[in-house]
Amino acid sequence: MNPYILVAGIAVVIVVLVAALFAFGVFDDHSKQGEKCGDNVYCTYDGSTKTLDIFVSGEGKGEMYDYSESKVEQPWISYSESIEHIMIGKGVTVIGDESFFELVSLVSVDLPDGLKEIRADAFTNCVSLKTIGIPGSVESILEDVFDGCGALDTFTVDPSNSHYTSSNGVLYSKDMSTIVRYPAGKMATSFTVPETVVTIDRSAFDRCHNLTSVEIPDGLKIIDKYAFYECDRLQSISIPGSVEDIGDSAFYLCKNLTNVELNSGLKTIGEKAFYGCESWASIEIPDTVTRIGFGSFDSCTSLVSIVVPDSVEYLGSYAFFQCKSLTTAYIGKGVKNDHDQVFVLCKSLEAINVDPDNNHFSSADGVLYNKDATALIRYPEGKAADMFVIPETVTTIGANAFMKCNSLASIIISKNVETIDKDAFDLFDSVQSFSVVKDNPNFSSEDGILYDKGKSTLLRYPPACPSTTFTVPDSVTVIADSACGNCRYLVSVTVPGTVKEICNNAFYDCDSLTSVELGEGIETMGYLIFNGCGSLVTATIPDSVTAMDTGVFDGCVSLKSAVIGKGLTEITSTFFGCSSLVTATLPETLTELGYSVFYECSSLALISLPAGLETIRDDAFEDFTFFDLRDGTWKEIDITADNLKGKTWAGQGGQKLYHAFLVEFELNYGTEGTYDDAWTAVEGKLPELPVDPIREGYQFDGWFTESEGGKKVTTDTQFTSDTKLYAHWHKA
Repeated sequence: MNPYILVAGIAVVIVVLVAALFAFGVFDDHSKQGEKCGDNVYCTYDGSTKTLDIFVSGEGKGEMYDYSESKVEQPWISYSESIEHIMIGKGVTVIGDESFFELVSLVSVDLPDGLKEIRADAFTNCVSLKTIGIPGSVESILEDVFDGCGALDTFTVDPSNSHYTSSNGVLYSKDMSTIVRYPAGKMATSFTVPETVVTIDRSAFDRCHNLTSVEIPDGLKIIDKYAFYECDRLQSISIPGSVEDIGDSAFYLCKNLTNVELNSGLKTIGEKAFYGCESWASIEIPDTVTRIGFGSFDSCTSLVSIVVPDSVEYLGSYAFFQCKSLTTAYIGKGVKNDHDQVFVLCKSLEAINVDPDNNHFSSADGVLYNKDATALIRYPEGKAADMFVIPETVTTIGANAFMKCNSLASIIISKNVETIDKDAFDLFDSVQSFSVVKDNPNFSSEDGILYDKGKSTLLRYPPACPSTTFTVPDSVTVIADSACGNCRYLVSVTVPGTVKEICNNAFYDCDSLTSVELGEGIETMGYLIFNGCGSLVTATIPDSVTAMDTGVFDGCVSLKSAVIGKGLTEITSTFFGCSSLVTATLPETLTELGYSVFYECSSLALISLPAGLETIRDDAFEDFTFFDLRDGTWKEIDITADNLKGKTWAGQGGQKLYHAFLVEFELNYGTEGTYDDAWTAVEGKLPELPVDPIREGYQFDGWFTESEGGKKVTTDTQFTSDTKLYAHWHKA
């Protein structure tokens, strides 16, 4: 026999044997290794059965990775919407947090005996998952594991499990003292909590959309955070006096909840506990409650009146925020913490009354003050009056004191007012004039406009003033925060160079403002100065400005052109959302384009980037694509300072910009018409040619690359450098 044939035959036999050994699992510890998803844990996916297989290598054990704060994505992220089944093999002891987050097609999961822990959000938003079995080995199920699993209707627990059990598909602690999770897909409309239960765990009834009523037994002690989060069909619930604390967001967005019985014994109502319970019209707070948290009854839009009992010592900020039907509020004698925006955006509120024995607060004519009435805290939004005189006891007007008080047309500031918070008149749209008594040593007014005493600081221009033009007085050096915000009638504003600083939000939401003249001499500009000025068309930042904060023209959707002055070296978010911006002129002094400078500037068609540019932040040109000539071919390039600086870029919208070349037009003895230089746009082509020039006694032949001869240019001509074109003629 030929020895070469013999060797080849032996090699074939060896290959076949090795393949067979792999097929029968002789080398099982290596044959299945796919992508790594934990310490000694791997995964493979079978597309034909839509099954994700999680397993350990060999006979060892392993924990899956935590993904919530990891920079590493789940290996199955690219096919996550296709996974319907998960098989987790023996040896996997921990399912990491967010491991199977939003696997929207997942129907079933097989958990192995030996599994010890399921970490936070492991199955969150697995909206198709119907049942799950908890093995006997599981010791810990962390928070929010099954949040958003809207189809899940049954939990089963192996009887050998010493930490958990189930009853009628509901998951409990082993001794049934804690409801861990009620399955959100369970079709029952009512549920009676067993008498053994003392704790309703965090998110236990999260988004149980079918429940309309839940009966809670006497003896329950704890309703944890998010316990009934977004149970939007829940109509009634009675909380027994044995419950001392209602957790944060416990009944968040239970929008059909009309009847909640709070009983004596309750001490704390957590932050946003009843946020968005928009059908709850009558709330009785027991006289055992000592603390009402931040936003506890925020957006309870049907609430008509509220009495805060004497027992309450702490009343959190925004506690009754956006309770738009609230007409009266009574604060008991016990409240002693500083108030901050408790009753903001309560548009029907006519009066805030305070128990006379309260040692920290007082009220007069429904207006809320501190005890000695030296600080005005809150004027009720729904109070029917068109004028208000600040009492002479008042020295301080607090933050948001007059927010949205849109019945008032004028305010008279008395002689003893020393401090006015920068947000005191925020969103105060109806006022037409401010008046300050002459004896006040701190403030003054002129033509209804509020200034400091020396008129060096413009504090507030009345938003409802009918004048369409405004020139800032030469005495002003500072325009304060929000000073001219929401002035809906202003069309034109002139800011002289005597002004040195324009502060944050100075002209925000001036919807009619089309023209702004900023004088040379301004040095500092704050953030979001022209935010939301939807009619502003052009703007120029003077060269004198050396410091400018973020988002100056944020949301100026009609802005078409802007010039940035030479005093600036960097800009950030300057044109965020300026969807009509066609061209922006940047100074040669600019070295950095910060984040989101041209975000959503979908009409940007022409921009020259300075040669000294050193840094372009990653999202400065978010969703833009740049093209340049490379070896005679137009190619997409990376957005870096080195690639873009010192060049002009042009396009025709759509956030695609091309290296542009300057084209000059020489009339070549033409006697009529002036022609501006033009820039090439897409792929070095001119978007259009100029209107034909006129020369007496001659007929125009077109534009050519040479004064005599040369090639005739059309809109299909591609330019690769700056070029001068010449008009050619022949006698008529």
